Amino acid sequence: MQLTDKPSKIALPFANAGGKRTIPVASQIGVVAGAASFTDGFPPLTRTDLYIGGIPPSGLDMNGVLFDATSLSRWQSAGGGFPFDSAFVADVGGYPKGAKILRSDGVGYWLNTVDNNSTDPESGGTGWVSDFAMGEATVAMSGANVTLTALQAAHPIIRITGTLTTNLQLFFPAILGEWLIINDATGAFTVTAKTATGTGVAIATATHSQVYGDGANIVASSPSVTSQSLTTNGYRINSDGFIEQWGTVTASISADTAVVFPIAFPNALFSITGQVINNPNNVILVFTTESELLTGFTMNAMATSGRTANTVMWRAIGY
Repeated sequence: MQLTDKPSKIALPFANAGGKRTIPVASQIGVVAGAASFTDGFPPLTRTDLYIGGIPPSGLDMNGVLFDATSLSRWQSAGGGFPFDSAFVADVGGYPKGAKILRSDGVGYWLNTVDNNSTDPESGGTGWVSDFAMGEATVAMSGANVTLTALQAAHPIIRITGTLTTNLQLFFPAILGEWLIINDATGAFTVTAKTATGTGVAIATATHSQVYGDGANIVASSPSVTSQSLTTNGYRINSDGFIEQWGTVTASISADTAVVFPIAFPNALFSITGQVINNPNNVILVFTTESELLTGFTMNAMATSGRTANTVMWRAIGY
């Protein structure tokens, strides 16, 4: 077939405003003479010669059959889907491999990966993966760990809210997936996104992280911020160990100026840079670390003229 072979969509079910009978599932033989059902179709009596007691098929039954069939076609023509239906599952023996069912929130689908699947993907059912998703799930956290529901984990964005009173864990299913986690909670604590057995990724408040699930653990897609202090003299720590610190200090011309980092570098200091704000004295900055290698540095502001103190903005990187 080709794209141009598509048939016309059904905009209105057959006999939408016409007379029709609702077609029952159970056989009507012995109940209503000649009545159709999904079990028997049109019963043998409608195919029996009228001269020996047969009954002609009912036009109301025909309209009812075609109404049911075209109502379904109309819904599918409009792109409609169906959510999990336990009664339907019992009738058909489970969903086939490759089936898609609508999520209960209506903004995504579940894809079935096994035959005869009678489990509900949103109630701990197995064999289902998120097929298409959009939007975000909001998760309130305070003083207790939280396990995402299947429906929450099916969203590509997880937004954490609340006031953290301790470091917490947010448990994800051990599946292949990718999420943007936004920690909008308050409190000087972290939330670690992880599986039940994994190590996970710690996410500080007022930060976000792009993570993925490898089937066993939650891993940062790229270095993410695990802790930060966005102040005049602040710092940022990434999940890969990289640390950036910054600050402002008044540099004396007549003596060395000692600067203490907001936090100590655990391992090494890579570099220090600085910039004099409004430099009327042609100040040249000289940095020395000496014994303050990981905790701070000493700065000498050498001026070619004048002895006025100057404001210096500095930046240090390390790990």
